[in-house]
Amino acid sequence: MGLISRTATRRALPITWALIAAQAALASRRHWQLLNPHERERLREIVIKSKGRPWVLSPKERKELMQITRKLRLGRLSRDVAGIATGMRKGRR
Repeated sequence: MGLISRTATRRALPITWALIAAQAALASRRHWQLLNPHERERLREIVIKSKGRPWVLSPKERKELMQITRKLRLGRLSRDVAGIATGMRKGRR
């Protein structure tokens, strides 16, 4: 019996992580859709230009980046994703 439950657990782990990733992606999409199409495109342009280096951006672009990302409600998104992972780990979902 111990072998069966260990095997079942090993098989269930990738599925559990896939579910967590899918739910996190859906939560991220909901927040992404808070932006209008122009803001989404502009955010994409700024991120591509910066390549993860904020000093590459002009002061105007940095300000624009901050204004757009505020609309994403990232604090709420992080709580949503943390709640998804916590719920899965405790077996509540």
